[in-house]
Amino acid sequence: MNKRGQRKVLWTVIEITFAGMLILLSAYILATFTAVFLGPSSQQQAANNNFDFLANQTQKLLEKPEFFASDTIQFNIPDGYILVGFDQDWQGDTVEANACRKESIKKPQRCSDKACLCLYEDTVADDFEDDSNKDKLIKCTRLEKNNQGIFISGPADNYHNLNNCEKESNTIDYDNDCPNDGAQKLPPPPAVYLNLPGASSFKYEFLVIYGDCDDEWGIRQLYIEKFRNEANNNKTYIFISEKSDQIKEREKELKEKASEQILEDICVLPLENNNCNGAFHINICKKQEPNTDYQKCNQALSGCKRILADFSRTPAAIEAKNYLENITICYRFKSSYYLSQNNQQKADELFQYEIDLYKSLINLINISVENYEYLLRIGDVYSNKNFTGHDYAAAVNHYKKIIDDPKLNNVLAKQKIGNICRISPQPVICQGLDAKYLP
Repeated sequence: MNKRGQRKVLWTVIEITFAGMLILLSAYILATFTAVFLGPSSQQQAANNNFDFLANQTQKLLEKPEFFASDTIQFNIPDGYILVGFDQDWQGDTVEANACRKESIKKPQRCSDKACLCLYEDTVADDFEDDSNKDKLIKCTRLEKNNQGIFISGPADNYHNLNNCEKESNTIDYDNDCPNDGAQKLPPPPAVYLNLPGASSFKYEFLVIYGDCDDEWGIRQLYIEKFRNEANNNKTYIFISEKSDQIKEREKELKEKASEQILEDICVLPLENNNCNGAFHINICKKQEPNTDYQKCNQALSGCKRILADFSRTPAAIEAKNYLENITICYRFKSSYYLSQNNQQKADELFQYEIDLYKSLINLINISVENYEYLLRIGDVYSNKNFTGHDYAAAVNHYKKIIDDPKLNNVLAKQKIGNICRISPQPVICQGLDAKYLP
């Protein structure tokens, strides 16, 4: 066989092997998250994997500093399994805590005095009699955060009547599909919760989701929400629901409230000016030493980044972006000041801070039109001879990103590359540079 034939056979073997690996990987994912294999072990594996993922994502929300945080996941609970959420202070053993089987639910001993999520096997007998039967109670995961009281709830009938419930709200059929069935949470959540979409007071009920209750749960989008009531000893409410139009409205409202709160926290940092935007120049990042309060500047920086990362589609995100841009201007003023004082080390620190902050803005916003100015500024800092770490190659590469983006005006970027390439001796990056990057 000639070399060409050998290469053809080799590529055929590689392609077959790669295709086989893809098929095996797809089968594993399908089996894990949808339990398409009907054997009991594969169903339990799917139930376990989805339960662990839900518990992990919920704990991540608890760790976030904002009073509100949310997430949406694909969640599958197979037929034959039950998900239950237990409050830190549990009352479900004295009432019918679920509408599907009309059973009271005793909190497992393994949860101790913590809130927890538990996975049960759905049997013909009482599934929640106690946790001594290891076959019924499969596992529990405790949810903890700084000894805060944690309460877990779901909406009324979240396993099979929720859609009808929401479609028929304020109609005669509403009470039929959203019954006040004795499974409501008492006491109800804080008042701020009660005015949100999909959040009537009697719709905060014990979180009990059956794999099959009149219809199968299957795979659905599951919304997870953390709300910390700072006015009441930081009690924390975990709300878990199937994602719906009302839940989307609820999430939008809470995101706006949370982002506004972060902005308010930032705006109380300045003391001399009621205008938060202008106060960055007056109070936080002053031009003269020793008045710059870098602790406040870093607090503002952190808060603005959180808004852009977690609440990018809120009005507060626009203000946060402006504040971050103002902080970069502060860095620019301060680097100039330190250069005038012959303090090269401090000036270099601020040059680097400015670069890092512009890179953060690019990653957080990720909109090419808005990133145009940030790419220019990064290139300008890298090409500034007063910066000990100046790097002409890095400057040119950032200008090239502008030129390579057809949505951006490239005239200024080409001019700046042309200026760099006229430096003597000519920087290495300019040698053999494609003419499309030059003016």
